[in-house]
Amino acid sequence: MRERIEPAFDLCAVLGERPQPAVLRRLRLGGAALRRVVELAIANQMRGALWLALCRHGVLAPLPDAVRARLPENHAVRVLEEGWRCDRGRAGLMEAAALGLAEALGAQGIEAMFLKGMALVLGGQAGEAGTRWMVDIDLLVQAPCVDRAVETLRALGYQGGGPGHAPHHLEPMALPGGLWAAEIHFAPVEPVLAPALPADSMWRDSVPCMADGVGFRVPGPEDALLHNALHAQESEFVYALCQIPFRRLADFARIAAAAGDGVDWEALRARAARAARAAAFEAHLYQAHRLFGLPWMLKRPPSPRVRLHWALCLAVLAWPWPVARLLLTRVELRRIFGNAAIGRSRVGALSAGLRLAFRLAMKYRWRLLARLAGPR
Repeated sequence: MRERIEPAFDLCAVLGERPQPAVLRRLRLGGAALRRVVELAIANQMRGALWLALCRHGVLAPLPDAVRARLPENHAVRVLEEGWRCDRGRAGLMEAAALGLAEALGAQGIEAMFLKGMALVLGGQAGEAGTRWMVDIDLLVQAPCVDRAVETLRALGYQGGGPGHAPHHLEPMALPGGLWAAEIHFAPVEPVLAPALPADSMWRDSVPCMADGVGFRVPGPEDALLHNALHAQESEFVYALCQIPFRRLADFARIAAAAGDGVDWEALRARAARAARAAAFEAHLYQAHRLFGLPWMLKRPPSPRVRLHWALCLAVLAWPWPVARLLLTRVELRRIFGNAAIGRSRVGALSAGLRLAFRLAMKYRWRLLARLAGPR
């Protein structure tokens, strides 16, 4: 088990400011330890961040061209450095595109707030270029401005912008042949999470910024921390499946470090509770505490539920099958039986659930366990 979970702790230790000497010695030797950490970084789109951190701590150094040419293409060091070069180039192009969008929107009287990765980069918290890999450009505009924002992006050549698959943003918009998209949000989170992060208060507490003569906004520190935690744990059932969102936890550590001692963590937990996500929020804090060495922020110690969730996260790392598949089965069953209970009383929901369970048992019989825990 140690061999399977050790790369997670090594990756996060290196990304921190003061990794233990034993971790650096282990990675400096190369071999399996370095290879496993690199594989985890690649899986979580953290190549650039890991490369820069290893160079900063003296574990690796930029490769001379003659050396790079002699290394196999899949060599861990070459993969990392080339990944960082790719991420740095992509990030530079995306930053320029984001500022162009903010400038065009501003010319139409529309204020833009960047979210997630672009907020970190343009807000100055991401660190050196290429540290933060970004999928797309997340833009929050005030709800009455959405239609004009879409028209503005279409005037720049972007396509898309129709109703999206998520209830808080439109369909992604991209230039023809573009390598990324821009997502226009009219709310920072899905409606179920809105009690914790209402759009109006996020606008009120946002921070005005300026880069290359272009004005824009980024979320305030506490909103950024809460948005990071809720988005990380709720996206793709991360909390329910006991996954560890490494990249977003690294962002969380950066935001927390920049915010300093002025964060009211108890108030953030209370806000998460308004959306019935207090447990997920505490789990995110505990993951950051265990992996990145952040102090425990809440007055009460971690609850048994949070500790159990952490133990399951480690179990998923160590034994992806069957633990991860069983958790996925649990999520699927809750969704199926939850849909069967919609619009019914408690008694009616119980009755519908029992009938559904009976039908499933009769349909699959001895194949039921294989059906539930088999490949997805």
